[in-house]
Amino acid sequence: MGSALKKQTALKSLHLTNVVQTSQGASQMLSQIRSSLREFHIVSSPIGEAVCYLKPVMPSLEEVVMTNAKLEEDHVKTLAGFLPMAGKLKHLDLSWNNIGSSMVKLAKQLQHCPLIHTLTLLHSNLRQPGVIELTKSFQYMPQLVNLILSMGLSGQVGPSSENGFTVLEAVFKSIHYLPKLCILDLQRLPVPEGDDESPFLVACTSAINFDISNLKQRRQEKGRAVHFGFVCRPLRSDRLPTLRAAIAQFNEENKPNEST
Repeated sequence: MGSALKKQTALKSLHLTNVVQTSQGASQMLSQIRSSLREFHIVSSPIGEAVCYLKPVMPSLEEVVMTNAKLEEDHVKTLAGFLPMAGKLKHLDLSWNNIGSSMVKLAKQLQHCPLIHTLTLLHSNLRQPGVIELTKSFQYMPQLVNLILSMGLSGQVGPSSENGFTVLEAVFKSIHYLPKLCILDLQRLPVPEGDDESPFLVACTSAINFDISNLKQRRQEKGRAVHFGFVCRPLRSDRLPTLRAAIAQFNEENKPNEST
């Protein structure tokens, strides 16, 4: 594989699945990549610290898909550090990795990727602070069309101390920054024990026929020791205008009175 990459000096796309068994093998392979690469997809291969070899090609990359690549938080932070050079990036998929708390840095650095249209982060151990930070970066991603994420790992949800309703509310409050959004797919958001949903969230979820009260009742029936997540997906282009209209109406009805 290494010699083949050396010969392909004008390689534009590289799609690989199950090609290396160790991060050392990945390092040897990625060190051969040239700066003309536009698409880099690697699936079920342990990249690990070899992610550092992507730095020279970040300015040309438009698609980065590294799913089930054994990325840990330090590796994701390294990748995030390269994003200021990734002005052409349109598609990022880091599903099935351990992003964890490094999502905070990743979210901040995504501000340097104004062309990104698809962001997929499934089963990557996302936590509430990282997702909240991501919503703050929406204003820098006006081209975002597809947002697909889940909290926790495969088969799990986020910690019981976290509140999926808080995450959902933060997403809805920042959705006006994403005029082109067509798919909003949020999975495994942890359900809180208390009745602390805001009027804003009630208005939003009512508009999309998502019954919070019923969800809370289901949690109570399962018992306090049972922690589970809900799925609010997928909100596609035909339902998003209804949500946007509900948000606009709520904001209009709840505008603070102007002082005279």
